[in-house]
Amino acid sequence: MSLWPRFRHRRAIAFRFPCFRRIKRCADRSPRLPVARCIDRIAAELICPYPPGVPLLVPGERMDAQRCAWLDQQHRRWPDQVPGKVMVLA
Repeated sequence: MSLWPRFRHRRAIAFRFPCFRRIKRCADRSPRLPVARCIDRIAAELICPYPPGVPLLVPGERMDAQRCAWLDQQHRRWPDQVPGKVMVLA
């Protein structure tokens, strides 16, 4: 049996994972910074280029120096698919 019917509505997701509510609330007023300035900050948005559709950055993930350098390299390689700026929580 699939678990998807349980998570069909946003309220169900927010109820089961309260951290998503906090991230979304803070993301509405969070700054968009260049990737190089996001070291030791928490991501507020999803970066998921398509294709292949694999997330490179997930909301709530702490961005260390290695991850920021890698995202900057990916942006230089595919500027249309990977953004050079990221919304972060302060």
